[in-house]
Amino acid sequence: MKTDRRNTKAFSLMELMLVLLILGMLATVGVMSYGPIRDRARKQTAEVKLKEIRTALEAFEMALSRYPSEQEGLEALCGQLQSDDEKESEKWSGVFQEVPVDPWGQKYNYEPVDTDSDEYKRGIRFKVWSSGPDKESGTDDDIKSWKEDTASA
Repeated sequence: MKTDRRNTKAFSLMELMLVLLILGMLATVGVMSYGPIRDRARKQTAEVKLKEIRTALEAFEMALSRYPSEQEGLEALCGQLQSDDEKESEKWSGVFQEVPVDPWGQKYNYEPVDTDSDEYKRGIRFKVWSSGPDKESGTDDDIKSWKEDTASA
């Protein structure tokens, strides 16, 4: 008994190509709309991590009555201090296991503020920031832990 191929129910090549084309277009639209959401999530993640670092720096200051020096940097928030003062080393055991990195894989930048500066008088004791998506410090996409004083600029 012979079967007639014209009566079998199957998709034609054109129908399959059309379905694949539609699926491809839907996937493209989905991926394109996901990009801005991912970028926004990375910025929010950096802001949350900056708050964690600020809290760790405040804990450091409460324990040792000072902020880390520029040479110590954020490494001072990880484990024991390499200090000549034994009492200082005993007071601080660290908050982080390793130096935090931003969502773009870069270490956060840290800079203590000079006690004689206008920034210090305005309450800014240190600056911590992410270099942002372009991975270059000092550009518009930096994510900062402090507010710029736009009135004096």
